[in-house]
Amino acid sequence: MAYDGRVQTIAINLLKHLFLLVISGLGYAALFTFSMHWYLYDEISTWYMPSGWVLALLLLVRYRYWITVMLGVPLAYFLIKILVYQQTVPLALSGVMNDLRIYGLYYLLPLFIVHYFTKPWHKRGFIDNPKGILAFFALILVNQTANVLQVGEWLLGITERVDEFEVRMTHFLGGATGILLITPLMLTLAHGWNSRRQLDWETLSEGTSVWIMASACTMVIYYFYPETLYMLRALAFLAIICMAYRYGWAGSLIMTCTINYFLAFTVYGESATEHLKDTQFYVFVYGMGGLLLGAVVSQQQRLNVQLKQKNSELNQIVDRNRLLANKVVNVQEQERKTLSQELHDEVGQNLTALQSELKVLEYQFPQIRESSTLKLVRDATAQIYQSVYHLLHWLRPRVLDEFGLQKTLSGKYFSQRLQTHGISYHSTLSGELDSLPENISIAIFRIVQEGVSNCIKHSKADRFSLEVKVKDEHVHLTLQDNGHGFIPQSKNTHHEIGGFGLEGIKDRVAALNGEIKIKGRQSFILTLRIPLAQQELTAHDKYCTY
Repeated sequence: MAYDGRVQTIAINLLKHLFLLVISGLGYAALFTFSMHWYLYDEISTWYMPSGWVLALLLLVRYRYWITVMLGVPLAYFLIKILVYQQTVPLALSGVMNDLRIYGLYYLLPLFIVHYFTKPWHKRGFIDNPKGILAFFALILVNQTANVLQVGEWLLGITERVDEFEVRMTHFLGGATGILLITPLMLTLAHGWNSRRQLDWETLSEGTSVWIMASACTMVIYYFYPETLYMLRALAFLAIICMAYRYGWAGSLIMTCTINYFLAFTVYGESATEHLKDTQFYVFVYGMGGLLLGAVVSQQQRLNVQLKQKNSELNQIVDRNRLLANKVVNVQEQERKTLSQELHDEVGQNLTALQSELKVLEYQFPQIRESSTLKLVRDATAQIYQSVYHLLHWLRPRVLDEFGLQKTLSGKYFSQRLQTHGISYHSTLSGELDSLPENISIAIFRIVQEGVSNCIKHSKADRFSLEVKVKDEHVHLTLQDNGHGFIPQSKNTHHEIGGFGLEGIKDRVAALNGEIKIKGRQSFILTLRIPLAQQELTAHDKYCTY
């Protein structure tokens, strides 16, 4: 059974090699005959399309089939010499054997070099990759340079008719033009076939319709107004640009091939004419430009897709961090509330009881009323009570729970503290502030609290104004004083103006997905906007750590 399997595998491989040999030879012979309709000089040089056929096959098949493909070339030459040039079999065979020495020079050698340098991206196809296209151009350059160098002896018999350098350049451009007419189309079709399962059929249908309409319009214009050919040639690159922009490398290459075949059709049979030479320039430029433009646009589209994906991922991370920051702030406020309640219930009541016991002790023992020790204990108790009182209000101001945000901001809570330091307080409030979500109410209170503290400590102002309004599903807040201001960019003033407090304000606003602006060159102005619609943490965000 194992022996039968090996025999079957060998038979299949032999059939593959035979098929490639026949395809290579017949395609080469057919295109050789077809290329005779575009002679730049009579029987000297032409748009040599067989070179494009061989290069396309070598680029599409695996390394182990290269020799088979190359053997199809002498087979084709043998048939051409017998059928076209009417040579005898021995003479044709001798000529083919003499030509075998150059095949490796301008086919296999440059191909090995380009494959070596393009190996990293050749596996995924290079027709839509700028580096791959540049490597393909290098392959054409090396291939045609080797082809030009090997025709030196053959030119000895024709230099009386034409200049040798001109013939060499014609050979180079004619061969390159033939390659650009055949190879890109074959590579595009092969690439499309290999990726047929990932094709967007709606886009393909749209592109096909546009291509058919553009081609039909061009043919109709040329048929009725052949004198407009110069204008059609000049405007053709605009069509390539539009197709590349809309459909990437595929649109660019298909339009490029269509334009080049149209141009070849317009000079069909016009050998050794100036019109043919002019058209060759357009075919060469459009072929090179269309390939490179399609690859560049496709790479740009891929980069745009990757950038959008990265931006989407970053936005998700930012949203998750914001939601987590919001949760941290809420948990912090809840802990402050709980701690404030504990201090009030435990420490506050014990201090009140201690003060009561001291008064009872004074009445029971009048002789110790003037005792310095009792006075020291009484003063220490009062100081501790005041400290706990201020700590309670710092952790969780009861005025916010008792009166709400609107009365707290418009009442005496902040105005009395500012007036104590000679600063007038002015508030302008609009909208239902008491109906705001608790986290937003607390954030606004803390921001105003920090602004008041900074004004007292650093601004040297005599006026502090506050404006809060609820409008268009947002809370708008502005804090302003008429102090000496500061330079936000200066690192040296960061701590002097209470920079950590300002950073805390920024963190709170960011946690609520808000926007904040701080100006301070002439006076301190803080404006912010907080959306009322706040997102909730998902179960994944609540219980996953990062």
